[in-house]
Amino acid sequence: MRATAGETYSLALNQPTEAPIIVRRERSPIISLVESSGAEKIVEKATRLFAEHGYHGVTTRQIALATGLNVATIYRHVGTKRELYRLVVERLYREDRAIIEAWLARFPVTSIESLEGTREVITRLTERIFQRIEEQPILPRLHLHRWFDPPDALTPLESELYLKLYRPMVEFLERMRQRGIVTYRGDFRDLLRSFDWIVVGYFVAGPMSAKQFRTDPLNPESLARIKAFVLDYLFQMLGLNQDNSNH
Repeated sequence: MRATAGETYSLALNQPTEAPIIVRRERSPIISLVESSGAEKIVEKATRLFAEHGYHGVTTRQIALATGLNVATIYRHVGTKRELYRLVVERLYREDRAIIEAWLARFPVTSIESLEGTREVITRLTERIFQRIEEQPILPRLHLHRWFDPPDALTPLESELYLKLYRPMVEFLERMRQRGIVTYRGDFRDLLRSFDWIVVGYFVAGPMSAKQFRTDPLNPESLARIKAFVLDYLFQMLGLNQDNSNH
């Protein structure tokens, strides 16, 4: 295989790799370019390719063909393939952050005092997460590819960004536990990770039917069933299915 500009190949894996990038906390000048229509188009097309084939299954030349641009233009707008993948991760984080911020604004943790209120908060956030995936069905496959990739230069940045997203949910559940509303005794991060796998697995593999092993995950009846299942799972794990007089 021949490496294009900016890429080398691992002899062990026979996969394209790039020299590690330095993850910086400050805003990269490339980020501002993504706001332009040309760079936005590159990120959009690259997101779809990465979701379908994974990072190592996509070359810069494929991204150029998908966008109708040449490789030099891709590099000029968004840098190397690794840098472009970083932009994809950051874009997803910004979209996820907007959902969490809206959730926190609508349901301030200090205003939730009951089992019913806790169930309502969890239900609304779960519904919004499903809605986001219904609007962008490629997201679960993109996450799945990323989870199967070994740690790399993007891992510290990814950890920093996404731990910020999970922290408000963990803090909310911990507060409900301190109030005696939530009875789950384990680590809430384990519970949230299991939620991730259930939801991503459903949309990637699709639901089973009596006649087919894999069916359309966007089928309305199937979606209603998996949402009900996920909520029942969360409520049971958190101890929110049984009311008591102290609540």
